[in-house]
Amino acid sequence: MIWFQDKLAFVKTFGPMEEGAEYPHGGCSAEVFTSDSKLGYLEMEILGPIVELAPGEETTLLEEWRLYPLTQQVKDKDWIPKSIDGMRGRGWIE
Repeated sequence: MIWFQDKLAFVKTFGPMEEGAEYPHGGCSAEVFTSDSKLGYLEMEILGPIVELAPGEETTLLEEWRLYPLTQQVKDKDWIPKSIDGMRGRGWIE
């Protein structure tokens, strides 16, 4: 997942979905929520498979956050593919 803001790219990565596992909200492993407020709020959330835990048990869902500087601000949707290609060229994302 990538969020562009000004001259920054916030990249959030996580592992693949577990084959055969049940995921919440119709099988989703990621969700994005936005706000129409002037604050421009965005929430990028990852979801793990549904599991039943006994008392004292735990589960883990790993994610990695990275913040990268961009050479120019992403101004509109046409800039997004160029920015992603540039990030791939630098080895920042796959």
